[in-house]
Amino acid sequence: DEYVKIKVVDTKKPKLSGVKNKTGVYLNKINLVKGMKAKLVSGKNITKKVKIYVKAPNSKSYKKISYNKAKKFKLTTSGKYKIRYVAINPNSKARTTKTISLRVTDKSKPILTVNNKAYTKKVKSTVNLMSGVSARYKSVNKKLTSSIEVYVRMPGSNAYKKISQKKA
Repeated sequence: DEYVKIKVVDTKKPKLSGVKNKTGVYLNKINLVKGMKAKLVSGKNITKKVKIYVKAPNSKSYKKISYNKAKKFKLTTSGKYKIRYVAINPNSKARTTKTISLRVTDKSKPILTVNNKAYTKKVKSTVNLMSGVSARYKSVNKKLTSSIEVYVRMPGSNAYKKISQKKA
């Protein structure tokens, strides 16, 4: 009796699921692989073998990170990241690729810079109250100066009055 041995090999593209757009907060850590699953058609779990690539805001290229680093990825820049997941069938090199967006916001208080100056001016003269004043986020040098609201209290008054920056 002769026997023929037949080996059945799964060569199809893997199934990649649970990959969705995410949001995060500047300087926090995020789990980039939470909920993500990768399986061969045969049912074999290859989740921990998925290759993960990160493209940071204002970056031109993706950087490969390990599965373990992806579990506790630190968000060092605010803006829009791109995360690419690549599941590869080890039998055939067939691959499934999914790319998501990760939007990172800076929830910290803006940094306000003011050159403290005491002004002594004649009545009816003008002073530029915005001179030396600027605001920005810590995470990026995004200027917020145009968003500053200026309030002035006139002599003899207890109330502050909001004025436009153009008049400040």
